[in-house]
Amino acid sequence: MSGQYHLEIPVLSDLGALRELGQRLKVVAVDRTGGVTSRLVNVDERGNGAAIFDFAEDPGTVTIAFGPEGIDDAELVNMQTLTMRARVTPTLRLPPVKIAATFWKRWLRWCRKFVITGRVIDEAGNPVPGAEVTALDVDIWWWWSSKQRLGSATTGIDGAFQIEFTWCCGLLPRVWYKRRRWQLDTTLHRSIATALEAARIVREVPPPSPNADLSAFRWLVSDQEPSLLLRGGEVDPARLEDLRQKIRPILPRVPEIEPLRLWPWYAWQPWFDCSPDVIFRVRQRCDGTEETIVDETVLDARWNISTSIDVTLRAGTNACAVDQTDEPQGDCVLVDSACSIPLSDVGGNSGTAAQPVGYANPGSSDQPFGGDIYLNGNFGDATDTDFYEPEISVDGGVTYEPLMPDELASFARRVHWASGPGSVFQSAPVLFAPAYLPHEGGGERFVYETRKHYQKTHDPATWNISRFWGTGNVNLLALWKTRRRASDSSTSPMRSDGTYRLRFKGYRLEGGVLKDDHDLPTCATESRNGIVLTIDNRVASPIAGSIHLRTDEPIADILGVKIVDVSGAETAVGVCGVVGNIEGKQLVIEFRAYDADGHLDHYKLRLSYGDSLVRDLLALKDATVEPASIASGEITGFSPGGSSYATAKKQGATSPVWTGGTFKYRVDAALAFPEECAYLLELQVVKRTLVGCSSELADRNVAQQSFTVIRDH
Repeated sequence: MSGQYHLEIPVLSDLGALRELGQRLKVVAVDRTGGVTSRLVNVDERGNGAAIFDFAEDPGTVTIAFGPEGIDDAELVNMQTLTMRARVTPTLRLPPVKIAATFWKRWLRWCRKFVITGRVIDEAGNPVPGAEVTALDVDIWWWWSSKQRLGSATTGIDGAFQIEFTWCCGLLPRVWYKRRRWQLDTTLHRSIATALEAARIVREVPPPSPNADLSAFRWLVSDQEPSLLLRGGEVDPARLEDLRQKIRPILPRVPEIEPLRLWPWYAWQPWFDCSPDVIFRVRQRCDGTEETIVDETVLDARWNISTSIDVTLRAGTNACAVDQTDEPQGDCVLVDSACSIPLSDVGGNSGTAAQPVGYANPGSSDQPFGGDIYLNGNFGDATDTDFYEPEISVDGGVTYEPLMPDELASFARRVHWASGPGSVFQSAPVLFAPAYLPHEGGGERFVYETRKHYQKTHDPATWNISRFWGTGNVNLLALWKTRRRASDSSTSPMRSDGTYRLRFKGYRLEGGVLKDDHDLPTCATESRNGIVLTIDNRVASPIAGSIHLRTDEPIADILGVKIVDVSGAETAVGVCGVVGNIEGKQLVIEFRAYDADGHLDHYKLRLSYGDSLVRDLLALKDATVEPASIASGEITGFSPGGSSYATAKKQGATSPVWTGGTFKYRVDAALAFPEECAYLLELQVVKRTLVGCSSELADRNVAQQSFTVIRDH
């Protein structure tokens, strides 16, 4: 014996199961000080072998655990495996320990290798490179969830990744529970709380603890019962089944979370979960900023995955992706959209309705453009154009002239690149600024550089190999500035409102001089390239200390507020005034909602009062809106519930014009003023113009008036 204390543990193993697992038997001994020692056992053709331990000092009573060699020593003693205890003497030989096939079959599933492959793509299906993908195992208990990192990988230029990890199950319940960090899951809490209150089990669910806490169940069962699940002051999850049996009969069904098989509706033994339940988090550093572009919740979980799965993760709009747009064929240019609106949806352009010309969504919303307009397109694969010049026509395309320098803005395109084989893809913006270049015929031209020319002059051999264009502004041809904005928020147009045609003229660059002026055709056609747009830019300036703007694009004006009785007698409600005795009377508001350009979209009338309460006056029962002067013929655009351009067209407005007008609103005063309070009346008037390519209509004006209403007692 090499030590003073000798321990021999004979084993008899099932040979068939051992060969199926393909691992040797491991025996771990933990002495009285917590020291861990292990031995690997080789068995003969009959399955006989022995684990021999020699200790230099008295190990005391040792804990012995048996398992496969692939499991870490310290981990094995925390598993629900075959164990025994023995008091070691100077020479101790234990009776043979039989390792039955049932144990080997259990160990076969205990620790397995998993491989997750997949791709990260943006909303358009373009690959997202250089993003860190993290796979997480998720567990849920009541309204808490817990996440455990499984592994991470970085996407390549094709957005692909592969994560490999080993997943083990079979831990002792208390060990498993202590290793998890629990936090409140708001999705689960909302679903459970709503169901409990709807079932009248409780009037109002008590506020939840941010961490898993048995006290959360004291309002469902007696105060003493949750404490029975504690051992040494800690939760013993193996005894949760006792609590489940008491809670389950009184709980209602919650259909939206039934697929989650949530405790206590279902038994819960996650320490025996030998297949992880996986969600993903993806982060990407782009343009110097790191952002989360995928952040899945328990509702996205892939439950009990197989050892090999493939996934597709769709990133949010903040992802930086690689452009995969195919170039059109030919020596041409294809101008395909304005403000991301296809030209087929802009009146007067190829493939769309002729009228109204230059308006987005003709025959429907009929929206003119304003502010900064993004003109998108792509040059053909056979063109040798190095620089191009935007031109504009003010006479319907008869003649063209260059846009002025202050009408064209710089913009950035994004480039993704890898510095070497196996390195992570990085990204950075590249500025494309229009500039003056000399022309062979004399003078200068104000031009943009094409992407093709940039590629020819910046590491040409690396493009589409280790250097790629990103999405975003990749197909932006020009940024047309049609509106000036002063420091005091005043606005004014660069050009007068109207309909304009634009086109792009191409040049080659030789010796620093522009040559070969040529009007590129539209790809797949013989016609010249171009686009027609209608512009509407308002003149507006702020009024000091007021939210109201000085403009007639649009006008928002509250002309008068009155309380009218059945005899027609009127009581004016002044600014900051007080009015009472409203029962059986009508509220009458005269207001002006008008746009000088005829591009009105809608108007709103509402009352704000009390603690964040709002009354939509146009939606009130039996409310009416009519022209202040019937003889004016002005179209109200009102229908029960609100006002709109679509309604105005049904009432006789001729596309694309609806100016609005001066109107009179009527409703039961008691319905408008539900309680005695101070009220703020607001009129909001909104134009249809697409300003700065935003879908949120920005050209609007507001008028407000406050007063107090005293109800009769």
